[in-house]
Amino acid sequence: MTSYTRIRWLLLGDSITQQSFSPTHAGWGAALADYYARTGDVTNRGYSGYNSRWLLENLPAVTESQFPSARCFSSGSYFVTLFLGANDSSDDTGASLALSPPQSGQGVPLDEYQRNLHAIVSGLKERIDAACPSPPSSYNIILITPPTVDGSKWPTRSPERAAQYAAGARAVAAEAGVHLVDLWEADADAAAMDAAADFHDGLHFAASGNAKLFAKLRGLVRNKFPGLAPDDDENGQPKVPMHLPYWGVLGAQPPPEGNN
Repeated sequence: MTSYTRIRWLLLGDSITQQSFSPTHAGWGAALADYYARTGDVTNRGYSGYNSRWLLENLPAVTESQFPSARCFSSGSYFVTLFLGANDSSDDTGASLALSPPQSGQGVPLDEYQRNLHAIVSGLKERIDAACPSPPSSYNIILITPPTVDGSKWPTRSPERAAQYAAGARAVAAEAGVHLVDLWEADADAAAMDAAADFHDGLHFAASGNAKLFAKLRGLVRNKFPGLAPDDDENGQPKVPMHLPYWGVLGAQPPPEGNN
C-alpha cells in the first residue's frame, strides 16, 4: 500500500482559537478539521486570555510532541496558524483599572507584541528544523491579524487599538517571510470582519465570523499551496490524496485468500 503522510494543522492562539471548535458557533477550527477530515489532522492549542508574552514563555510546552524529531516535516506536510493580539491590545491603564473588579495584565505594548511574534515564529522554525535532517525549503506558518472589537462591550479595548496591533502583525508577517490572513481586508474569499455582525459577544466569533476566517484560510491554501487542498478548485489545481484508498477501490478487489 502506498505510504502517505497526513497533513497536520497546529492552531496557536488565545480564546478565539480555543473556541474555534465550538459547535454552538460553527467554529473555524472545526470547519478546517471537517475540510481535512480524510486528509489531515487539526490540533487546537488555543489558550483563553493569553497574550503573545505568555504564549512565548510557554512555547516549548505548547509545541511539545507537535514536531517529533523522528519525523521530518516537509514543506507540504504541516501548517501552523498563529493568531494573537486580541488580548495584547487591551488597554491596561486607567480604563481597565477603573472597572469593578479591576481588569489588567493582558495588555502588551505594541513593540513588545511584534518582538514576541517574531520570537514565536523563530521558535517554530527552530522546532521544524530540528525535526528534519536539513531545513525545509519553506515554512507553512500563517499569521492571522487580530480582529476588530466592539468597544462598548469590552471597555478595555477599542477598534483603534486593535487596528494598530493588526498593522503590527502585518509588518511581522512581511519581515519574517510568513503568510498572512488579514481580517481587516475584504478579498476574493471573504469580506472583512464586522464587529456588529460577526461576533457573538463583541470579540469572539459568531458563525458568520468563523465562516469568514475559514474561507480565508481555505482560499490561502488553494492559492498558495497547489495540491494541498482536499478538493479541486475552479482552476483545476490538484487536490491532496485521501488517506487510505477509496472504499470503492477496495470493494472492486477480490478478498484475500483464506477470508472466503
